[in-house]
Amino acid sequence: MLYSYFSCLLHKPACWFALVLCLLSVWSVQAQGGVSASQYQALVSFYNATNGTNWFSKDNWLSSQPVSTWYGVTVDSSGNVVALNLSYNNLTGKLPASLKNLPLLDVQVIGNQISGIASLPATLVSLNAESNVITALPALPARLEVLRVGSNQIQSFPALPAALKVVDASSNRLSSLPSLPAGLTNLAVANNRISSLSTLPAALTSLNISSNRISALPTLPASLSAVIANNNRMSTLPTLPASLAYLAVNGNRLSALPALPSGLSFSIVNDNRLTFEDLEPIVNRFFGSGFYAPQADIGNEGIVVTTAGCSIQLSANYAGNSANNQYIWFKDSVAIDTLTTPYLALNPISSDDAGTYTCQVSNTVVPGLILNRRPIYVYVYGGSASSSARVSSPESQPEERSLTIGPNPFVDALYVFGNNTSEQKARITITDVQGRLVYESSAHSLTQPIQLDKALPSAIYLMQVSVGAKTQTFSVVKQ
Repeated sequence: MLYSYFSCLLHKPACWFALVLCLLSVWSVQAQGGVSASQYQALVSFYNATNGTNWFSKDNWLSSQPVSTWYGVTVDSSGNVVALNLSYNNLTGKLPASLKNLPLLDVQVIGNQISGIASLPATLVSLNAESNVITALPALPARLEVLRVGSNQIQSFPALPAALKVVDASSNRLSSLPSLPAGLTNLAVANNRISSLSTLPAALTSLNISSNRISALPTLPASLSAVIANNNRMSTLPTLPASLAYLAVNGNRLSALPALPSGLSFSIVNDNRLTFEDLEPIVNRFFGSGFYAPQADIGNEGIVVTTAGCSIQLSANYAGNSANNQYIWFKDSVAIDTLTTPYLALNPISSDDAGTYTCQVSNTVVPGLILNRRPIYVYVYGGSASSSARVSSPESQPEERSLTIGPNPFVDALYVFGNNTSEQKARITITDVQGRLVYESSAHSLTQPIQLDKALPSAIYLMQVSVGAKTQTFSVVKQ
C-alpha cells in the first residue's frame, strides 16, 4: 500500500496537489487557533463590535492561543465554536452580523449593555440576553427553543419559530404578542403593557403575565400547572384546569372565584373585591397554602346632609350576606358600636352626630380579613326636621326675586344669580358642618363674586343669602 502511495506521488501530479491542499488546510486551522478562518474572523468581529478592549474578562482573546482557551468560548471536538458565555462582562454596542457565521448552539450575554442584535446563527438553539438595552430582535432562527430577553427595552416581537419551548420577555415594553407556537411550554411576559392574550398553546405548563393591563384570560390549557397573573385588570377568571398547582391573581378586580382544582397547592387572591360570601366555602384551602387578605374596601363614599331631629340609617351591606359577619362602626376613627347587622341607625340625629363614619366587617369563619366600608360623611345642620336645609334651584323659588348660586362645587369664588339683583345688597353667611362661621358679609353686592379663602378645607358648607326680608339656604361644596 505504501508503494502504491509513493508511486502515485511520482507519476501523478494531481496527487501532489491534493497533498499540498490537505497540508495547507491543516496549517490554516492551526494558524487560526483550532477553528476555521471564517469562524476566527467572526470572533474577531464580535470582539471589536462589542468593545472587547473594555471587557471585564478577555483572557486569550485575539492571541495565538487556541480559541478553545479564549474566555467564554466553547469549541467542540470538530473545531466548531458552539457556545459563547460572556455574561456580566461589560459588552457594549450591537452584536454584529458576523455572528451568523458561527455554528453556535448557545449564546449567553446576560447583564451587559448590548443595544441590539444584527442577526443570529441558523444553528442557534438557546439565546439568553437578559438585562441589556436591546430595543428590537432580528428574525429568530427556526431551531431556536429557548429565548430569554427579559429586562430590555423591546417593543415588539418578530414571528416566533415553531421549535420554541421557553419564552421569557418580562420587563420590556411589549403591548402585544405574536401567535404563540403550539409546542410552547413556558411563557413569561410579566411587567409589560400587554392588554390581551390570544389562544394559549395546548402544551403550556407555566404562564406569567403579572403586571400588565390584561382584562380577561382566554381558555386555560389542560396542561397548565402555574398561573401568575397578579396586578392586572381582570374582573373574572375562566375555568381553572385540573392540573393547576399554583395560582397568583392578587391585585385584580375579581368579585368571584371559579371552582378551585383539588390539586391546587398554593393560591394568592388578596387585593381583589372578594367578600366573605366568596371566601367562606373555600377558606380552608388557604390555611398554610395561600393568601386572601386584604381585599378592596367595600361600598362607595357617601355624603349625607340632614338637619337635627331627622332619622338616618347608614349601611355596610356590601360584605356578603353571611350570618357570621360582625360590624364595628366608627365615628371619626373612634369605635361607637358593634352590631350583627350591617345597618347603623341615628334616630333622632343631632349636631353631635356629624362626622365621618366607617365600618369594619369581620367574619368568624374567615380569620385575618377585615373589610373596610368606605367613608360616609354626615353633615347635620341645626333646626328641626321641618326646617331642614336644602339645595335651592330656580324651580323651587316661585318669586321673581328667586336666587341661585354657582359654580357648585366651587374652588374659591361663588356667585349669586337672580332677577333684579344688579342693585341689590345681601347679607351672606357661610358656616361649616359644626356651625362655625367661615364667611360673613352684611352688605354684599350681588354683582360681585364671593371670594373665599383658598385654604378653606374641601367639604360641604351651609350658605344663607338674605335679600330684604327673604332668606334662602344653600348647600355648597368646596372642592
